[in-house]
Amino acid sequence: MNSRIQMWCAWCGPAFVAVFFTGFIVAGMIPPPSPGWNAERVAAFYQEDTDSLRAGLVVMMISAGLTAPLVALISVQLRRIAGPDSPLPTLQLIGGTAGVLAILVPMWMFLAAAFEPTRDPQITEALNDLAFLPFIGNFPPACVQLAAIGVAILADQREKPILPRWVGYYNLWTAFLFLPGLLVVYFKDGAFAWNGAVVFWVVAVLFGNWFIVMSHVLRRAIREQRAEEESAAAGATAPPPTSADREAVPA
Repeated sequence: MNSRIQMWCAWCGPAFVAVFFTGFIVAGMIPPPSPGWNAERVAAFYQEDTDSLRAGLVVMMISAGLTAPLVALISVQLRRIAGPDSPLPTLQLIGGTAGVLAILVPMWMFLAAAFEPTRDPQITEALNDLAFLPFIGNFPPACVQLAAIGVAILADQREKPILPRWVGYYNLWTAFLFLPGLLVVYFKDGAFAWNGAVVFWVVAVLFGNWFIVMSHVLRRAIREQRAEEESAAAGATAPPPTSADREAVPA
């Protein structure tokens, strides 16, 4: 039963990617509105197809809940690697929990802007900025989470690690590549704006790919854990050898 629950948690990774980016498309935010737009143009964006925008934002908000089971599962597997006394599984859990809020809170800000799109354009623009800046640039929780995962995996001294060592390096490099998100507060156009090639497109690909990769390696770890437990249970329930069995064993 435990392995079945873990497997469902692992499948929440691809489910999140599908739901999240579907909502992003429905909302009409791929590509995102430019940070260089003036207040009137931002207000017009929220007024053009408000119902689709709201629907997409609600779908994206719902998708945030799908990240929680995967985050919990990662902590379970990290405890197998690092042991119950290591702070790394808890650190990963804290970073992943903050990541849920990093989606939820901006969605509520976007929805507040879409709730009354005919208000003063300056207010709509301010709400839009207040949503996009943390949504695109909120890299610290993800970096903490990924660094904890990477360090825990690379510290695994088993002959056959529970999670492959390349996954540790993958998490550390992904955390490093999230760092350009801090530049969104300085640029209104170009590669480092919140709709730019580096800060949005590269990070969006890395973000979605991370959930797919982690889901895959976790499912494999769960299957191997289940096989080990079944083998141990079979060995524990096997009857002890009888004297006849011992005599039958050749010298």
